[in-house]
Amino acid sequence: MRLATLLLDHFRRAGDRLFRLGGEEFGLLLEVDSLQAGKQLLERYREALQGLGIPHEASRHGVITASFGLVACQGCEAVRDVQALYHLADKAMYEAKATDRNRVVPCCRGHDGGRMDSKLTLTLTVT
Repeated sequence: MRLATLLLDHFRRAGDRLFRLGGEEFGLLLEVDSLQAGKQLLERYREALQGLGIPHEASRHGVITASFGLVACQGCEAVRDVQALYHLADKAMYEAKATDRNRVVPCCRGHDGGRMDSKLTLTLTVT
């Protein structure tokens, strides 16, 4: 219950969308002005989650934490292939997990392989 309350407290703006992907994975759609703004939102949530101090014996941190993969794109027209966008976010999330967990890893490349400015952000996964 504390996790659900924390999610609602941090992601309740009009454009925020939270959905469960399965297991311990969640997706977030955030409307932000920059990749950095998206990362700051996620960092605040990550720190607050760790600050709850909910014990997790299997974690090297000793408490429940979150790893995030962050992908940004310029407007909805930039999202031609949702699966490719999801794949980039998933890949960034697994990079966060592989490098000490409890991190936000942004992916600065567009789903077509090119660089892009950010307006809409897909964030994957809270684990």
